Amino acid sequence: MIQGTFIKLAVFMLLIFTQTFLLRAGEVDNYLAWEKDIPDHYKLFNQFLNNRIRNTVEKINSAIENGSEHAPMYQNCENISMEIIKKLGTNYWGLAALNAEFELWAQDNHLIDSYPVNSTTNDEMRKISLYGPSPSFMESFFLSIDRVVNVGGVYFGTDKLSHFTGSGYLYYGNYLKAKKQGRSHIDAIKYAVKQGYKMECGIIGIKSTGVFSYADLEANFQGMLMSIDMCEGVNPYLYRDGNKWIVTQNVDFRNYVNPYWDESFNISGYTPKRVKKMLQMIKKNRYCDLLHSDWVANQQAYYKHLLTQARPFLRNHPRLVPYSVELINKMQKNDQTLHNLLRKNKIFSQEKYELKQLCEQLNTAN
Repeated sequence: MIQGTFIKLAVFMLLIFTQTFLLRAGEVDNYLAWEKDIPDHYKLFNQFLNNRIRNTVEKINSAIENGSEHAPMYQNCENISMEIIKKLGTNYWGLAALNAEFELWAQDNHLIDSYPVNSTTNDEMRKISLYGPSPSFMESFFLSIDRVVNVGGVYFGTDKLSHFTGSGYLYYGNYLKAKKQGRSHIDAIKYAVKQGYKMECGIIGIKSTGVFSYADLEANFQGMLMSIDMCEGVNPYLYRDGNKWIVTQNVDFRNYVNPYWDESFNISGYTPKRVKKMLQMIKKNRYCDLLHSDWVANQQAYYKHLLTQARPFLRNHPRLVPYSVELINKMQKNDQTLHNLLRKNKIFSQEKYELKQLCEQLNTAN
């Protein structure tokens, strides 16, 4: 009896510790921001990102100049890039952060408009969000609801900032690992994406929230691409001048944010229990009434334009794979292991979870 009580207490304390310090999985309801005009604050995001990058490079140059024990490793550009994304995306213990500094900065910054406004509490968000009602204790315990911001006309949840930096750090580490093993550039990218896919099927994805977010995977992917762009391409961000590293140009965050970060455009997969709870909120929030609104049609048209236009940035940073979506689709078809990871959680193709399809379920039920 005493032993059983002790075990339960230990598990409970572990959950408290995990939630507080390590795991606080965020989800975003992009439908909630439909027909809401959120100002584009890309300049503030750029300012934050470039300040952190330049500060890290300055510290590295000081370490080299002072003969630090780490100086030899700083002769390699990939190590500099890894240090940059590590500083952006890890916590106090050097672990990839689910709530990285970039995300926390955006959430607490009164200069950045969001929807709902940044003073809205998590409990208040739960009452209005698609993900408010949780189908299990586990999902309720680990889930926080994030707000929507605008960068370059793309609406996305602030959780994507942690995916860009924290999970981007993990992706880049796996990319470099695969390269050291002799894999090609594209095969190294595929390896990193595959590891991230498996991660989304685990405790920070399906297991904790009942959601498999393709938009999260895209933000992860773009964080890796930014790190690759530090040292590779026609005009990389980093240049070595003797024993000093120079940042050749500022990063424009808009070159990495794209419509696939928006979960109303790049649809997630859901467990059956999660879908059941979502249908309640879709009906309550009357999302089906917005399906044919002019605002939504204009946003969708703008997103398609962004994905098809030839961006000048890509001339200096050519992409064999510009977005993760097509790559993931091919991997799901060709890799039975990845296919089965979703199937065993009863998650199927993205089309099944489009708002139009969920609204038809509601109509049928009525």
